[in-house]
Amino acid sequence: RISLDFMNDAHTSKLLIVMVGLPARGKSFISHRLTNYLSWYGMKTRVFNVGAYRRKVGGNEDAEFFDSSNKEAAAKREELAWSVLTELLNWLGEEDGDVGIFDATNTTDERRRLILDRSRSIFEEQYPMETIHILFVESICDDPEVLK
Repeated sequence: RISLDFMNDAHTSKLLIVMVGLPARGKSFISHRLTNYLSWYGMKTRVFNVGAYRRKVGGNEDAEFFDSSNKEAAAKREELAWSVLTELLNWLGEEDGDVGIFDATNTTDERRRLILDRSRSIFEEQYPMETIHILFVESICDDPEVLK
């Protein structure tokens, strides 16, 4: 059961849902199911998917781009993620969104801490009359049959 009591005043309370998990573990599926449910509940909800944004702007998707030892590609991946997060936060603050879902891997503690810090900082500076609540949802799937 989901309690949305803190959202009683949706004009001043915003919810950022941050998806966490390895690739192909159901994050996007869960994001869209949450969007359907929360929209039915009457909340203006939108998914911001970093992979979709990367494909839209023509990002390289070969194995080299995702190689953890490729520092240039890692910097580009981070830049794309922060662009999407900024777009999400601006949508919440300026376009009267209620719930924004940040759909990316977000698997490191450092990344999650930066998401918390940046989101709070942006809302404190740009939208001081609004409150942001941040919820991390981790999708874990280790069933070999599902992963095939």
